[in-house]
Amino acid sequence: MLFTFALGTAVGDLYSEQLGVGYLKTGLIVLVILACVFVAWKRKLNEILAFWIAYILTRPLGASLGDYLSQTKQNGGLAFGATLTSVIFLSAIVVIIVYLALAKNDFITKGESDSAKVSSGTIKRVWTQTVSAVVLFLAVGIGGYIWCNQNLVPDVASSQTTLSGQLNDFITIENEILANIDGNNLSAAKSKANDLEHDWDQAEPKLRKIDRKTWTRIDGTIDDVLAAVRTKSPNVDKCDKVLGDSLDALSASNQS
Repeated sequence: MLFTFALGTAVGDLYSEQLGVGYLKTGLIVLVILACVFVAWKRKLNEILAFWIAYILTRPLGASLGDYLSQTKQNGGLAFGATLTSVIFLSAIVVIIVYLALAKNDFITKGESDSAKVSSGTIKRVWTQTVSAVVLFLAVGIGGYIWCNQNLVPDVASSQTTLSGQLNDFITIENEILANIDGNNLSAAKSKANDLEHDWDQAEPKLRKIDRKTWTRIDGTIDDVLAAVRTKSPNVDKCDKVLGDSLDALSASNQS
C-alpha cells in the first residue's frame, strides 16, 4: 500500500507540476484512464487487477483535484485554500459512506461471491492481463513523459550552460521568507514557502536541462528551507541558517 501511495502521488506530481500539464488536466486524464479501466473490467478484466489499478490511480486523482482546489490562482488553482478543500473532500466521503450504508450497493451476497470465484479466470489469463496492463501503462506513461518533455518544457538556448540569471525569482522569494521569519510573521513565511516549492518544481525541467549538478545542490538547500519553515513551531535561528545557506547557493549560481 505504501508503494502504491508513493507511486500514484509521484506520477501525479510529475505530470501536473514538473511537466506543466496542470492540476485540472492531470485530474481529467486520470478520470479518463479510470473510465477505461471500468470498461475493461466490464469486459472481463480480472477484478483484482482492476481494483489495484484503480487504487493506484486514486492517488494522482485526489492529489491533482485537491491541489486544483486549494492552490492559488497564480499557481493554477481555484484558491479555495487547504481548509475549505479538506471540508469539501470530507463532506464527499461522508455522503458516500452514508449512501452505501443505507443503499447497501456494495454488499456481496454468498451466491455472487461463489460465482466470482468460479469465473475469476485461470492463473495464466490473470498473468497475461497483468503483464499487458504493465506494458501498456509503461508505454503510455513513458510516451506521455517524452511528449510533455518535448512540447511543454521550455526550450533552453544552446548557449545557456549555467544557471546565471535564471534564479532571480527564487532569491526574491527566499528573501521575503527571511524577512517574514525575522518579523515573526510565520503564517506569511509558510505561505511564501509554498510559493517557493511550487515555482521551483515548475522550473525544474528547464533548470535541470541547463545544469543538473548545480540544480541538485540548490534543490537540497531549498528542501532544508521548506522543512525548517513548515515545522509547527519554526526555530528562527535554524530558519535563518538554512535560508542563508540557500541564498548563498542561489546567489553564487545566479552570478556564475
